[in-house]
Amino acid sequence: MHVDGYIRFAVDPTGEKTWVVDYETNDMTLKWYFDEFVGEDANDLIDMSEVEKINSDIKNCFLLVTFSYRSVPSFNGETTDYDDETTVRDVIVLDHDYKEIWRRNLTTMYEHNSKEEMEHHRCQEDLAEWEEFYDEDFEFFKPKPASLIQIESLLK
Repeated sequence: MHVDGYIRFAVDPTGEKTWVVDYETNDMTLKWYFDEFVGEDANDLIDMSEVEKINSDIKNCFLLVTFSYRSVPSFNGETTDYDDETTVRDVIVLDHDYKEIWRRNLTTMYEHNSKEEMEHHRCQEDLAEWEEFYDEDFEFFKPKPASLIQIESLLK
């Protein structure tokens, strides 16, 4: 099985929206090409129906997908065009419940920043990306209060 690259991306809880974190190819020219045409949506690079055929449980998760790439020339009589084809090779779920993992990461990075720090750092952009992707207002993660247990009862 030949693999030309990978893409890591988040899938929202509905399974409809994707957000590309990063991708890499084993060919620099191909990487430059993808840099030009791949945005924040994984559908710009791969066919999500292929991903679902390999792993149907792809909602609210973080995925690593390997792919192979092929460019097929087609001549229309005047110019040569190229049809791009990526084939999904493998799908690995890196994290489930990625919405809360992302929320916790943002909380860890920004919850102790002052208002001034939040305005001058990337914080506002990061929180806006989260809100846009999940279509809801961001709230910092609040851990559940720990419950106390009596150790004496465990030792008996």
